[in-house]
Amino acid sequence: SSIKTIIFADQNKEIERYNGYLNKAHRQTYIEHCIVFLYYTIGFWYCAHLLITCDNIEVGDIIIVVCEISGSSIALGYIVLPLTSIGIARGSATLVYTVIDQE
Repeated sequence: SSIKTIIFADQNKEIERYNGYLNKAHRQTYIEHCIVFLYYTIGFWYCAHLLITCDNIEVGDIIIVVCEISGSSIALGYIVLPLTSIGIARGSATLVYTVIDQE
């Protein structure tokens, strides 16, 4: 239902538009991965810091920190998608309000 037939003359224009969407999605995914990587890096640094500075730390404490890092990064990933959708909705709302104001 969403597949459209295009005229061969418009094919290059559609390919450029499609590639633009792909580049935008690639940049967004890259940023999300960098954020998660940074999150893990800070967490593992904190675990190493605990091992060096604390005298009475146990392995179980480190495992708890690593598990919390994993859970938090998953939660962060679930939060990013709705925030992106909210941004898209805000952009669409301005177009809708423009059309409504014209009438």
